[in-house]
Amino acid sequence: MSNIPQGKYENTIKECTKALELNPAYVKALVRRGEAHEKLEHFEEAIAGKFKLKIRQGIIMPTRLKFALIAPDISSV
Repeated sequence: MSNIPQGKYENTIKECTKALELNPAYVKALVRRGEAHEKLEHFEEAIAGKFKLKIRQGIIMPTRLKFALIAPDISSV
């Protein structure tokens, strides 16, 4: 886990959300917010953040996102 102090996850989410409102391309804030959501077991929010990060990095194209959410992973088959 990153440098998020124990018990500060809610505050981290708030601060990172503010940072992303000011600069939607701020990858570090997106990553930290996702990690905080994961620690608080907000798994849907954490997964949504990971998809946003992958879209920003060009790993997933937005037009293929719907398919990626419903398709099984067959890469290991």
